[in-house]
Amino acid sequence: MQTYPKAIDEWRGRHIVVSSASGQSLCHVPLEWLLQCGAPDCCELLRWMVGVCVVEDGKLSDADGARVDAASLLACADQVVRLLYTRTDGQAQPFTYTKGPRFKYARRPPAADAEQSTMSHSSRSSTNQSAFRFRVAVRDFSCLLTGDPAEECVAAHIIPQSRPEYYTEIMGREVTYPFLTEHGITLNHAMHRAYDNGDFALWPRGEDLIVHYFMPKMLKRRAHHGQVIHRSHFRVQDESELPNKQLLMFHYQQCVIKYLRGFAAGFDSGGDAQV
Repeated sequence: MQTYPKAIDEWRGRHIVVSSASGQSLCHVPLEWLLQCGAPDCCELLRWMVGVCVVEDGKLSDADGARVDAASLLACADQVVRLLYTRTDGQAQPFTYTKGPRFKYARRPPAADAEQSTMSHSSRSSTNQSAFRFRVAVRDFSCLLTGDPAEECVAAHIIPQSRPEYYTEIMGREVTYPFLTEHGITLNHAMHRAYDNGDFALWPRGEDLIVHYFMPKMLKRRAHHGQVIHRSHFRVQDESELPNKQLLMFHYQQCVIKYLRGFAAGFDSGGDAQV
Protein backbone atom coordinates (compact mmCIF):
# COMPACT_ATOMS: atom_id res chain seq x y z
CA MET A 1 0.00 0.00 0.00
CA GLN A 2 1.30 3.45 -0.94
CA THR A 3 1.24 5.73 2.10
CA TYR A 4 1.81 9.47 2.43
CA PRO A 5 2.88 11.90 5.15
CA LYS A 6 -0.25 13.13 6.89
CA ALA A 7 -1.25 16.74 7.40
CA ILE A 8 -1.27 16.11 11.16
CA ASP A 9 2.49 15.47 10.99
CA GLU A 10 3.06 18.84 9.34
CA TRP A 11 0.64 20.91 11.42
CA ARG A 12 1.22 19.04 14.69
CA GLY A 13 -0.77 20.04 17.76
CA ARG A 14 -4.23 18.68 18.57
CA HIS A 15 -5.85 16.62 15.87
CA ILE A 16 -8.92 14.59 15.02
CA VAL A 17 -8.79 10.88 14.24
CA VAL A 18 -11.88 9.42 12.58
CA SER A 19 -12.31 5.64 12.60
CA SER A 20 -15.07 3.18 11.81
CA ALA A 21 -16.73 1.09 14.50
CA SER A 22 -14.55 -1.83 13.37
CA GLY A 23 -11.38 0.22 13.77
CA GLN A 24 -10.74 1.24 10.16
CA SER A 25 -8.60 4.35 9.90
CA LEU A 26 -10.56 6.83 7.80
CA CYS A 27 -9.31 10.38 8.26
CA HIS A 28 -6.82 12.44 10.32
CA VAL A 29 -7.41 16.19 10.53
CA PRO A 30 -5.34 18.84 12.35
CA LEU A 31 -7.73 20.79 14.58
CA GLU A 32 -5.96 24.11 14.02
CA TRP A 33 -6.11 23.52 10.26
CA LEU A 34 -9.84 22.77 10.40
CA LEU A 35 -10.68 25.83 12.49
CA GLN A 36 -8.75 28.10 10.12
CA CYS A 37 -10.42 26.80 6.95
CA GLY A 38 -12.91 29.64 6.74
CA ALA A 39 -15.84 27.22 6.43
CA PRO A 40 -19.22 28.46 7.77
CA ASP A 41 -19.52 25.16 9.66
CA CYS A 42 -16.20 23.40 10.17
CA CYS A 43 -17.92 20.21 11.33
CA GLU A 44 -19.94 19.99 8.12
CA LEU A 45 -16.67 20.30 6.23
CA LEU A 46 -15.18 17.57 8.44
CA ARG A 47 -18.13 15.26 7.72
CA TRP A 48 -17.80 15.91 4.01
CA MET A 49 -14.06 15.19 4.03
CA VAL A 50 -14.53 11.89 5.85
CA GLY A 51 -17.16 11.01 3.25
CA VAL A 52 -14.64 11.71 0.49
CA CYS A 53 -12.38 8.98 1.89
CA VAL A 54 -14.94 6.17 1.63
CA VAL A 55 -17.63 5.06 -0.80
CA GLU A 56 -20.54 4.36 1.55
CA ASP A 57 -22.51 7.07 3.35
CA GLY A 58 -21.88 7.45 7.04
CA LYS A 59 -22.70 9.39 10.19
CA LEU A 60 -20.09 11.24 12.25
CA SER A 61 -20.33 11.16 16.04
CA ASP A 62 -18.23 11.19 19.17
CA ALA A 63 -17.38 8.02 21.07
CA ASP A 64 -20.76 8.15 22.85
CA GLY A 65 -22.74 8.53 19.63
CA ALA A 66 -23.46 12.23 20.11
CA ARG A 67 -23.47 14.67 17.21
CA VAL A 68 -20.21 16.55 16.74
CA ASP A 69 -20.07 20.35 16.63
CA ALA A 70 -17.34 22.96 16.88
CA ALA A 71 -18.05 23.60 20.56
CA SER A 72 -17.57 19.94 21.47
CA LEU A 73 -14.31 19.77 19.52
CA LEU A 74 -12.95 22.81 21.34
CA ALA A 75 -14.19 21.58 24.71
CA CYS A 76 -12.30 18.30 24.39
CA ALA A 77 -8.97 18.64 26.20
CA ASP A 78 -7.43 15.54 24.66
CA GLN A 79 -4.47 15.85 22.32
CA VAL A 80 -6.20 13.38 20.01
CA VAL A 81 -9.95 13.84 19.50
CA ARG A 82 -11.34 10.45 18.50
CA LEU A 83 -14.54 10.33 16.46
CA LEU A 84 -16.59 7.54 14.90
CA TYR A 85 -18.01 7.25 11.40
CA THR A 86 -20.73 4.61 11.09
CA ARG A 87 -22.49 3.34 8.00
CA THR A 88 -26.02 4.65 7.54
CA ASP A 89 -27.16 1.64 5.49
CA GLY A 90 -27.16 -0.62 8.54
CA GLN A 91 -24.56 -2.96 7.07
CA ALA A 92 -21.81 -4.36 9.29
CA GLN A 93 -19.21 -4.65 6.54
CA PRO A 94 -16.17 -2.36 6.57
CA PHE A 95 -16.22 0.81 4.52
CA THR A 96 -14.87 0.66 0.97
CA TYR A 97 -12.05 3.14 0.52
CA THR A 98 -12.51 5.61 -2.33
CA LYS A 99 -10.06 5.17 -5.20
CA GLY A 100 -7.29 7.72 -5.05
CA PRO A 101 -5.42 9.93 -4.88
CA ARG A 102 -5.72 10.47 -8.63
CA PHE A 103 -3.40 13.02 -10.14
CA LYS A 104 -1.40 12.66 -13.36
CA TYR A 105 -1.42 8.87 -13.56
CA ALA A 106 -4.74 7.04 -13.79
CA ARG A 107 -3.60 3.49 -13.06
CA ARG A 108 -1.22 3.99 -10.18
CA PRO A 109 -1.04 6.34 -7.21
CA PRO A 110 1.62 9.03 -6.98
CA ALA A 111 4.74 8.22 -5.01
CA ALA A 112 5.08 9.69 -1.53
CA ASP A 113 7.44 12.43 -2.74
CA ALA A 114 6.20 12.90 -6.25
CA GLU A 115 6.33 16.52 -7.36
CA GLN A 116 7.81 15.51 -10.70
CA SER A 117 5.60 12.49 -11.30
CA THR A 118 2.37 14.39 -10.66
CA MET A 119 3.23 17.44 -12.72
CA SER A 120 0.81 18.35 -15.47
CA HIS A 121 1.86 19.58 -18.89
CA SER A 122 0.70 23.13 -18.12
CA SER A 123 4.15 24.68 -18.33
CA ARG A 124 5.05 23.13 -21.69
CA SER A 125 4.94 25.18 -24.88
CA SER A 126 2.38 24.54 -27.60
CA THR A 127 0.00 26.63 -29.67
CA ASN A 128 -2.93 25.64 -27.47
CA GLN A 129 -0.97 26.16 -24.26
CA SER A 130 0.25 29.61 -25.31
CA ALA A 131 -3.27 30.81 -26.06
CA PHE A 132 -4.51 29.21 -22.83
CA ARG A 133 -1.79 30.93 -20.81
CA PHE A 134 -2.67 34.30 -22.33
CA ARG A 135 -6.39 34.02 -21.59
CA VAL A 136 -5.88 32.80 -18.02
CA ALA A 137 -3.29 35.53 -17.38
CA VAL A 138 -5.66 38.23 -18.65
CA ARG A 139 -8.33 36.95 -16.26
CA ASP A 140 -6.10 36.46 -13.20
CA PHE A 141 -3.29 39.01 -13.84
CA SER A 142 -1.19 37.50 -11.00
CA CYS A 143 -0.51 34.33 -9.02
CA LEU A 144 -3.68 33.63 -7.06
CA LEU A 145 -1.74 32.99 -3.84
CA THR A 146 1.36 35.19 -3.92
CA GLY A 147 0.43 38.07 -6.20
CA ASP A 148 3.47 37.54 -8.43
CA PRO A 149 2.82 39.09 -11.87
CA ALA A 150 1.37 36.77 -14.49
CA GLU A 151 4.43 37.03 -16.73
CA GLU A 152 6.40 35.22 -14.01
CA CYS A 153 3.75 32.51 -13.64
CA VAL A 154 2.21 29.46 -15.28
CA ALA A 155 -1.33 28.86 -16.45
CA ALA A 156 -1.81 25.67 -14.45
CA HIS A 157 -4.51 23.21 -15.44
CA ILE A 158 -6.86 22.58 -12.51
CA ILE A 159 -6.68 18.87 -13.30
CA PRO A 160 -4.16 17.29 -15.69
CA GLN A 161 -4.92 17.94 -19.35
CA SER A 162 -3.46 14.49 -20.04
CA ARG A 163 -6.43 12.83 -18.35
CA PRO A 164 -9.46 13.48 -20.60
CA GLU A 165 -11.34 10.70 -18.80
CA TYR A 166 -11.22 12.78 -15.61
CA TYR A 167 -12.95 15.67 -17.42
CA THR A 168 -15.63 13.31 -18.73
CA GLU A 169 -16.19 11.81 -15.27
CA ILE A 170 -16.39 15.17 -13.55
CA MET A 171 -18.37 17.17 -16.10
CA GLY A 172 -20.59 14.40 -17.42
CA ARG A 173 -19.65 15.00 -21.04
CA GLU A 174 -16.70 14.52 -23.33
CA VAL A 175 -14.21 17.38 -23.19
CA THR A 176 -12.07 17.44 -26.34
CA TYR A 177 -10.47 20.84 -25.73
CA PRO A 178 -9.00 21.19 -22.21
CA PHE A 179 -7.70 24.70 -22.90
CA LEU A 180 -10.75 26.76 -22.00
CA THR A 181 -10.14 29.61 -19.57
CA GLU A 182 -12.26 27.86 -16.92
CA HIS A 183 -9.81 24.93 -16.91
CA GLY A 184 -6.89 26.93 -15.55
CA ILE A 185 -5.54 29.09 -12.74
CA THR A 186 -2.47 31.33 -12.58
CA LEU A 187 0.26 30.18 -10.19
CA ASN A 188 3.95 30.93 -9.86
CA HIS A 189 6.26 28.02 -10.58
CA ALA A 190 6.68 26.95 -6.94
CA MET A 191 2.95 27.06 -6.28
CA HIS A 192 2.31 25.17 -9.51
CA ARG A 193 4.48 22.31 -8.28
CA ALA A 194 2.79 22.38 -4.87
CA TYR A 195 -0.67 22.40 -6.44
CA ASP A 196 0.08 19.51 -8.78
CA ASN A 197 1.48 17.59 -5.81
CA GLY A 198 -1.78 18.11 -3.91
CA ASP A 199 -0.17 20.21 -1.18
CA PHE A 200 -3.00 22.75 -1.35
CA ALA A 201 -6.41 23.07 -2.94
CA LEU A 202 -8.98 25.78 -3.59
CA TRP A 203 -12.31 25.44 -1.81
CA PRO A 204 -15.26 27.26 -3.47
CA ARG A 205 -17.26 29.32 -0.97
CA GLY A 206 -20.02 31.21 -2.70
CA GLU A 207 -18.35 33.40 -5.32
CA ASP A 208 -14.97 33.25 -3.59
CA LEU A 209 -12.23 30.62 -3.36
CA ILE A 210 -10.45 29.72 -0.11
CA VAL A 211 -6.95 28.27 -0.01
CA HIS A 212 -6.72 25.09 2.07
CA TYR A 213 -3.05 24.22 2.55
CA PHE A 214 -2.80 20.58 3.59
CA MET A 215 0.99 20.20 3.48
CA PRO A 216 2.78 23.57 3.73
CA LYS A 217 6.31 22.09 4.08
CA MET A 218 7.57 25.65 4.65
CA LEU A 219 6.40 27.90 7.48
CA LYS A 220 5.77 30.84 5.14
CA ARG A 221 3.34 28.74 3.09
CA ARG A 222 1.20 28.05 6.14
CA ALA A 223 0.19 31.71 6.03
CA HIS A 224 -1.74 30.98 2.82
CA HIS A 225 -4.08 28.57 4.63
CA GLY A 226 -7.50 30.21 4.84
CA GLN A 227 -6.54 32.91 2.33
CA VAL A 228 -9.60 34.19 0.48
CA ILE A 229 -9.43 34.81 -3.27
CA HIS A 230 -12.36 37.12 -3.89
CA ARG A 231 -14.52 37.05 -7.00
CA SER A 232 -13.34 40.58 -7.73
CA HIS A 233 -9.82 39.25 -8.31
CA PHE A 234 -10.91 37.74 -11.63
CA ARG A 235 -11.19 40.22 -14.49
CA VAL A 236 -14.09 38.64 -16.33
CA GLN A 237 -17.80 39.32 -16.54
CA ASP A 238 -18.73 35.92 -17.98
CA GLU A 239 -19.14 33.48 -15.10
CA SER A 240 -18.29 30.57 -17.41
CA GLU A 241 -14.71 31.85 -17.62
CA LEU A 242 -14.11 31.58 -13.86
CA PRO A 243 -12.13 28.59 -12.52
CA ASN A 244 -14.44 25.60 -12.89
CA LYS A 245 -15.73 24.60 -9.46
CA GLN A 246 -16.35 20.98 -10.44
CA LEU A 247 -12.71 20.59 -11.45
CA LEU A 248 -11.54 22.38 -8.30
CA MET A 249 -13.56 20.02 -6.12
CA PHE A 250 -12.16 16.93 -7.84
CA HIS A 251 -8.63 18.17 -7.15
CA TYR A 252 -9.65 19.00 -3.56
CA GLN A 253 -10.90 15.45 -3.03
CA GLN A 254 -7.57 13.99 -4.16
CA CYS A 255 -5.76 16.23 -1.66
CA VAL A 256 -8.05 15.00 1.14
CA ILE A 257 -7.36 11.38 0.23
CA LYS A 258 -3.61 11.94 0.03
CA TYR A 259 -2.97 13.98 3.17
CA LEU A 260 -5.97 13.40 5.46
CA ARG A 261 -6.60 9.72 4.76
CA GLY A 262 -2.90 9.20 4.17
CA PHE A 263 -2.82 6.22 1.83
CA ALA A 264 -3.83 5.12 -1.66
CA ALA A 265 -6.57 2.63 -2.46
CA GLY A 266 -8.46 1.20 -5.40
CA PHE A 267 -5.61 0.93 -7.91
CA ASP A 268 -4.79 -2.14 -9.97
CA SER A 269 -1.33 -3.17 -8.79
CA GLY A 270 -0.58 -4.36 -12.31
CA GLY A 271 -1.26 -0.98 -13.91
CA ASP A 272 1.20 0.56 -16.34
CA ALA A 273 3.53 2.84 -14.36
CA GLN A 274 3.48 5.39 -17.16
CA VAL A 275 -0.31 5.70 -17.53
